[in-house]
Order: sequence, then C-alpha cells, then structure tokens
Amino acid sequence: MTTIETKKKRIANKVHQDYLIHQILLFRAYGYVAIEKYEIAQDDIRKVDKYGEIDAATIYNKWLGKGILRMDHEDYLMASKFFAKAWKKYPSNKDPYCLQVISIVRSYTYSLGGYNID
Repeated sequence: MTTIETKKKRIANKVHQDYLIHQILLFRAYGYVAIEKYEIAQDDIRKVDKYGEIDAATIYNKWLGKGILRMDHEDYLMASKFFAKAWKKYPSNKDPYCLQVISIVRSYTYSLGGYNID
C-alpha cells in the first residue's frame, strides 16, 4: 500500500470514528435525559458539538434539561426561560409549557415566602 492510500485510509477511519462518537454521545445524552440524569446529559451534549452538528431533538433536550436543573437550584426565572426555548423548538409538545407554568407558579410562591429570587 502506498503512503497516499494509507493516509486516505487513516482519514476515512477518523471520519468514521468521529461519526460513531457523535452518534454514541447523542444517544447516551438522550438516555440520560430519559432517566433524569440531566447534568450528565448536558456534559454529553457539550461534547457532541465537537464531533458534528446537534439535531433539533438534542437541542430540545438541552433546553429542557437546563430548565429542570435551574428548577432544582430554585432559579425559577431562568428555568422558565429555558422551558420557553424548548417549547419554541417543538411547540406541539406541551411538556416545556407545563414546566414553564410550574416554574412561574413556584417563583411566585417562593417570592411570597419572603425569599429573593434575583
């Protein structure tokens, strides 16, 4: 095999390997979202960008996961913004809308308790 053929084969293998890593990270991130491991899913989504484009469903999961993590930290206003972004990605899916309403209600309830939510 000539050096040119060897280089072409290495390049083809690298492209194939990057594609596989991209797909693995996408599906693993989706799996982590499904089992409510949002922080780990966010890490995988950040890594995916290095290997290729992020599809619309992954962007939706990214916004939804970030919103849920913000709610866990009682940052209801930011959570609401992330849910709005997720809802814009898939308007027919009512989950982000419902979570946005919950975050707004919690924000209001939290402020009535005398806490600041800045």
